[in-house]
Amino acid sequence: MFNDIETAAEEMVAFRHSQTEASKPRSIEFDVTVLSASAWPTYPDIPVRIPPKIERSMKRFEEFYRGKRTGRKLSWKHQLAHCQLNAIFGDEKKQLVVSSFQTVVLLLFNDVPDGESLQYSQIKEATGLCK
Repeated sequence: MFNDIETAAEEMVAFRHSQTEASKPRSIEFDVTVLSASAWPTYPDIPVRIPPKIERSMKRFEEFYRGKRTGRKLSWKHQLAHCQLNAIFGDEKKQLVVSSFQTVVLLLFNDVPDGESLQYSQIKEATGLCK
């Protein structure tokens, strides 16, 4: 387990160094911890529609990882992830630490015009979280 954490940290350093300035996302920082499934509890996959900016970062990491580790499969466990979001509420700036599922929902509101809202059915459809 401790080796997994150390290896994952080294992997992220190598990933960051591998990215050119042109491919780095401007508005998000992306950090992944790759853990060996044999050393950790199993978790079911929960389907979710990932926002495009985050999905692009995930794809870049997958390409990097496959280039270094052939024969291994990445399985994203979104229910274990968390995010730090910079939010603006009126004139106040706040930093929110939320789950990845909360992030997916909150990011939907970036595209909602001021004064408008989202219905539950719209959130459900956009995120794919509820059946």
